[in-house]
Amino acid sequence: MKTISAHIKSERGTQVVELALVLPLLLFLALAVSEGAGMIRAHQVLNNAAREAARLSVFQQNAGNIGFLQDTATCYLIRNGITPPAAQVPASCPATAALSTCNSYVVNVNQAVQVPNGGVFISASQVTVTCGYKLNFLPRLPWFGVNNVVKLFGEAEFRNFWKS
Repeated sequence: MKTISAHIKSERGTQVVELALVLPLLLFLALAVSEGAGMIRAHQVLNNAAREAARLSVFQQNAGNIGFLQDTATCYLIRNGITPPAAQVPASCPATAALSTCNSYVVNVNQAVQVPNGGVFISASQVTVTCGYKLNFLPRLPWFGVNNVVKLFGEAEFRNFWKS
């Protein structure tokens, strides 16, 4: 029969082995949560940028002013930490030194959308902001096979004040 001290000596080092087995899983989960949180934040900022451009699109003075609305959405993204490729940053936006968050970026503005409203159709403006979001951590794990880019988009639709 083993004594207690002999039993403890026979299990020496098991914590190190257990840590070596569990640590990679814990690190992967931490990276996945961090990556997911970044994507959710970017998606929310894209929705807000689309909403801001759609809100301005409904006013009479912005009818047909697509470039201004696209720049508005882009500047909103930049102010909130989501940066498009450098070639797509308007001159009116503050310069950013950060690396681009989106490898592809598109703002579509349609001011002639017809939406139903109680049996009749009314004119509305629809803005869609699309970003090819670059993942930071998971693509560096080659055995997992994650794509480097996830397509995210935000969309907003507001009724036009200048057209019935």
